[in-house]
Amino acid sequence: MVPNPNTQLERTPYPLNDAARIASLEAQLQRETSVPLGMHLKNVADAERRFLDERDRRTTDLAAANDRRLTELAAANNQRLAEGNDLRAQALTIKQIADATALELARQLQSLREAKADEMRDKFGSDQGNRTGRDQIMTWILGSGLVAALVSLLGIYLATGR
Repeated sequence: MVPNPNTQLERTPYPLNDAARIASLEAQLQRETSVPLGMHLKNVADAERRFLDERDRRTTDLAAANDRRLTELAAANNQRLAEGNDLRAQALTIKQIADATALELARQLQSLREAKADEMRDKFGSDQGNRTGRDQIMTWILGSGLVAALVSLLGIYLATGR
């Protein structure tokens, strides 16, 4: 069963019509908690001032801690950037050295290829010099009179009819 809030408000922990009980509670309140209004307001103002001072101190401490953390993060980031720049400079230097070395090796390789080609050309050129070319053979045939002799023999053969 769900309690009815209206019945709970109507019930009190002690009967309000008990005059002795009410008088006892009023006396107890005056003895233990009765404070003059001026003193109460001063205490409230002091508590508020202490609260605000503590809030300001914590806010200031938190801001200072955040500033320190941001400064540390910025310093670490700057250090990483500087290290990255150093590594980039080293890589660029290595690349330049590698490029220069590759160019030098390419030059050496080209000169070796040219030397080998010259050597092969000389070798085959000297072999060709020992062989008789077509022009040399034609010059020998025509210059030796062999063709003229053959043509005259052919003419005699045809003239004799046989």
